[in-house]
Amino acid sequence: MFNKITSFIKMTRIQFVLPGILPFTLGSLAGLRLQNVFNINLYLLCLTGIILIMIMGFTTNEYVDYEADKRNKTSTQFSGGSKVLIENKLSRKTALISGIIFGLIFLVFIVSLYFIYFYKSYPLLIIFGIIGFIVGIAYGDPPFKLSYKGLGEILTGFGCGYLALASGYYISAGRIDIIPFLLSIPPALTVFCLAFINAYPDIESDRISGKKTLPVKYGIKNMNIVFIFSIIISNLFLIINPIFIPGMSKLIYIYILPFLIISILEITHLLSKKKLSIQFFERISIFTLLLMVLASLTQIISFVI
Repeated sequence: MFNKITSFIKMTRIQFVLPGILPFTLGSLAGLRLQNVFNINLYLLCLTGIILIMIMGFTTNEYVDYEADKRNKTSTQFSGGSKVLIENKLSRKTALISGIIFGLIFLVFIVSLYFIYFYKSYPLLIIFGIIGFIVGIAYGDPPFKLSYKGLGEILTGFGCGYLALASGYYISAGRIDIIPFLLSIPPALTVFCLAFINAYPDIESDRISGKKTLPVKYGIKNMNIVFIFSIIISNLFLIINPIFIPGMSKLIYIYILPFLIISILEITHLLSKKKLSIQFFERISIFTLLLMVLASLTQIISFVI
C-alpha cells in the first residue's frame, strides 16, 4: 500500500507546481501593493484550483504519453514523465481516472465555492478559471493534444506565466491592466524555456511517437538560440520593471544578481558544449529551473521588502 501511495504522489509530479504558484503569488502581492487589499481565503481557493488543474494535466499526460515514455531510453529526472506507468507501479487506467477526478474536484468544489462566496466581488475571475481549465486539458489531452503540435511549450509559458500572474493580480487589485503583463515576461519566458529544455532528452522517442515538440520541429541548436534570446529579454524586463511598476523596491537590482549570473553560466554552457549527454541535459534543466524560480522570486521580494 505504501508503495502505491508513493507511486501515486510521484505520478502527480507535485514538485512541478511551482511554475504556477510563484507567478500567482507575485501577481497577488503586486495587486496588494497597489490597492492594499488581500483576501487570504480567495487566494488559497485560487491557489488550490491552480494546483488541481496542473495535477490534472500531469496525470492525464502520463496516460496520453505512455507510448512515447515507453520508447524513451534517454529520459532524465526532469523528462519522460514520472515513469511509474512504464515501470508498472500503477496502471494507465489509474492515471486517466486520477486526472478526471482532479478535474472534477476543481469543477465541483473550487468553482462552487467561488460562485457562493466571491463571484459578486470578482466576476471576471471565472474567465481566468475557464481559460486555465481549457489550457490544462488542451495541452496534452485529445482531441486537442497541443503538445503534439508544437504548441505545448508556448501554452505552458502562457498558463504558468501571464495567466497565473494576472489571476493573482486581479484578486488583489480588482482590475486588469498592463502591470501583470510586464511582470509576467520573466516568469513566462523562463517557464517556456524550461518546458522545451526538459524535452531535449526526449527528442527521438517524441519524434517516433509523433509528438512534435519545439525541439523535435526545430532541433536543439535552433532552440538554444531561442533560449538565449528569451533569457536576455527576461533579464531586460527584470531591470526595467521597477522603473515603470509602482511598489517595486529598487533593491531588486541586488536580488537579480543570481539570475544574471546563472543566465551567463547557462548560456556559456550551451554555447560551449559539443557532446550531449544525460548529465548535460540534467544540468541545463537544473539551471533553467533555478532561473524559473528566481524570475518570480526576485520580483516577489521586491514587493515584500
